[in-house]
Amino acid sequence: MTLPLAYPDQELAYMHLLRPLAPTVTHLPAKWKAPIIHIQRIGGGPDEWDVTDYALMRVIFYGADRGAAWALAGQGESLLLSMRGRAINRPDTESHGLLIDFVALDVGGVQDPDLDPDDRRVIKNFTTGMRRQVVGVPA
Repeated sequence: MTLPLAYPDQELAYMHLLRPLAPTVTHLPAKWKAPIIHIQRIGGGPDEWDVTDYALMRVIFYGADRGAAWALAGQGESLLLSMRGRAINRPDTESHGLLIDFVALDVGGVQDPDLDPDDRRVIKNFTTGMRRQVVGVPA
């Protein structure tokens, strides 16, 4: 017998994928330092057949300075785009085995000074499609 599961939590999947580059969070803690990657799901939803969840994701790459923020953003973009049509192969994470059908860069990069002008961030938006996962359960 198999049971269908809910769609994967794409914020957690992004956290696990990007964690090798820098610490990842879904909200900035009161005290933090660069480099850090802030991940937010900002929209999207399932397709009309309820097979694939297309999430609109905002990824904010913070660096100690302008160059560091852009370098981190470039690494993050390359890593995410390389995941098209692949499974996450990280046995030590909850995202191990998730299939990523689709990844597209929607907004290529916006640099904004944060509240503190010495902290720099580059914002990129992606759309990612992931299907429901099915797990075998003993009958």
